[in-house]
Amino acid sequence: MNSSPKKLYLSLASVLFLIATTATALAEPSAKTIDLVKRGVVSITTFDQDGKPLLLGGGFFVQSNRLVTSIHVLKGASRATVRTFDGQSYCVEGIVALNEDNDLALLQTNAPANVAHLSLAGNVESEGEKVTMVSALDDTSWKVSSGVTSNLWYIQGAGEYLRITAEIRRGNSGSPIINDQGEVVAVAALHIEGNDELSFAVPGEIVRSLINFSLQPTARLSLLNDKRQ
Repeated sequence: MNSSPKKLYLSLASVLFLIATTATALAEPSAKTIDLVKRGVVSITTFDQDGKPLLLGGGFFVQSNRLVTSIHVLKGASRATVRTFDGQSYCVEGIVALNEDNDLALLQTNAPANVAHLSLAGNVESEGEKVTMVSALDDTSWKVSSGVTSNLWYIQGAGEYLRITAEIRRGNSGSPIINDQGEVVAVAALHIEGNDELSFAVPGEIVRSLINFSLQPTARLSLLNDKRQ
């Protein structure tokens, strides 16, 4: 007679553990994590040869003075500046590395050594992982959009992309897609309008390859207008 309550207690404990585990797996980043991520995210403004503004895009620091963005954000640019969460502006000094197949660029800036930068996730589940896009529209306006990862797509002429349900819109390109720990799992890339409203991001392992390539002795800094417009 005395054993039944104990068995019931163990059963409830097991159920509560499973619920807690599931909630953790699908957890969104905390407000504190989002605030920390914002410190490494930037808005990028490009200018033509006459100094007129061209495009606005996103990016994020991966090293003290280097950041990742989308190549198309730089289209036609002779100059570019980045603006951080606290309103500080820095100049883009040039392009360190490109992955033209996946529309990805690594830029060098004149930011100080202590600027906040984001870490790349060790791995990402191809389907079902909770992710959040953090995009700086400017130093006072932010877009935070949550969703989950879907499957990998190969888009002809554009390369391999991770489909996500978080909303990516104009001006978000180059922004980080993070997990609940604030680690970058992908980079916001493109949105295809239609019945399904598809959003795609460049997988983190491609970003890692870009950074590793930039560390090779043959890598060199190129000016923005040296590259294909």
